[in-house]
Amino acid sequence: MNTLYIGTRITHEDIDKLLNRRVGRLSPGFAKCCRKVAMDKGIKQTEKGKRLEFYSVTNDEFSQLTNESSQFLSKLAGKPDLRPLIAMDDEILSVKLKSVDSKLEYQGSMERSVYQQYERDIRSAISESITKIGDDVGYIKKTRPTYTHNYTVGDWIEVRGDYGGINCHAKIIKTTPKTYSYQLAQINGKRWNNFESAKQFFSNVTGRSSACNQDWDFTIPFENNESEFTFESVTHNKRAAERNPSIVVPGYRSKHQSGD
Repeated sequence: MNTLYIGTRITHEDIDKLLNRRVGRLSPGFAKCCRKVAMDKGIKQTEKGKRLEFYSVTNDEFSQLTNESSQFLSKLAGKPDLRPLIAMDDEILSVKLKSVDSKLEYQGSMERSVYQQYERDIRSAISESITKIGDDVGYIKKTRPTYTHNYTVGDWIEVRGDYGGINCHAKIIKTTPKTYSYQLAQINGKRWNNFESAKQFFSNVTGRSSACNQDWDFTIPFENNESEFTFESVTHNKRAAERNPSIVVPGYRSKHQSGD
C-alpha cells in the first residue's frame, strides 16, 4: 500500500486522536527541509505559532482527512480541525531521492560547491513529490496606511513641536517616495528668541512680540540673511503621513506663547 504524507498544523497528539492510532511523522531534519519546499509553494513554515508537520497516512486515511464532508462532521463531533495543506507521495519521493543519490558526483566526500548543488537537487526532488492542497486560515493583519509627500530636496517645511510649543522651520535634505529627512534651521548655530534684536541684526524680519517679550512669533527670512543661517547637525528622518508639514518660504521662525 502506498504511503502518503499529509502536511498540517495540528499536533501529533491531535492526529493520533483523529485516526485512533499512533501516527508516524517525518524526522525533524527532513521535515525542516520539506517545510522550505512547502514555503516555495505558498505555505509558511510557521503560521500563528503553529509549525507545519508531515504525518504518514494510508490512501484511505488521506481520502478521509481531505474529504470536506468528513472534515465537517469531524468538527461537529468536536475533533481537532486538521486543515490539510500539503500532500507528499512517499513512493515518488523515494524514486526521486534515489535518482539524486545515485549520481556519480555525489558519491563519497564532496567539495562544498558540489554539496551545495546536491542540496539543491534534493530540494528539487522533494518539490516534485509535494503538492499544495489547501490554504491556511487567513486573518486580517493591521497594516499601516501608506502615504506619500510632495517634497523635493531644498524645500523648507514648518515643523511643529520640536521645542515644546515652538514652530520651527527646516530644510529638506533627502527624500524617497514615502520618507523625507530634514535639518532644523538655526541662526549662527543657536536659536534666536528676541524679536526686537532680530529686527536690528537681520533684514526684513516680520512678526510680533508682546510687552517684555513674554510672547513672540517672528520669522527671519533666509533671503538677504543667508550668511547668518546654519543647520542643526542632527538629521530627522520621517515617514510621510496623512497630513505632512506645510511647505514654507525659507526662513527661521521662532514662536512662543505663555503656557507652551
